[in-house]
Amino acid sequence: MHASEEYEYEATWILPMVYKVPNVESLAVEITDILNQSFNSTLTKEECIGIAQQIWEQIRE
Repeated sequence: MHASEEYEYEATWILPMVYKVPNVESLAVEITDILNQSFNSTLTKEECIGIAQQIWEQIRE
């Protein structure tokens, strides 16, 4: 998995969270918070669960 340059800054915040949270759902919450702060958006955990699952599988499993 490779973060595009557009999300490189956010990836530096998201990737360490993979090791700090206990499960995919928690990672989705963290991703949601990071992206919403970075892009002033209103994403939900449900919208971020897919990417959280992909990241989790690539790194944790």
